[in-house]
Amino acid sequence: MIKAMPGRVIIKPNPLSNIYKGFIITMNVNSIPDQGCVIASGVDGINVDDQVIYIKHRVQPVEIADQELVIAKEYDVLAVIE
Repeated sequence: MIKAMPGRVIIKPNPLSNIYKGFIITMNVNSIPDQGCVIASGVDGINVDDQVIYIKHRVQPVEIADQELVIAKEYDVLAVIE
């Protein structure tokens, strides 16, 4: 079991590859937002199993139990998808 510290969100990434289909991307690939599923949250308003969009280049990638995860700060989460 993973528990996020206050102000942090642990996310299992799910890249937004379909959103950018057909567009020419001229910015750095790391600055493109990513989508993922929250597996632990220490932030009010963001719950486990929420789908979120977060800033890719500001998160800390980690590998826990053979899972690729990222740890994001509260302000790195841009939106919760409902």
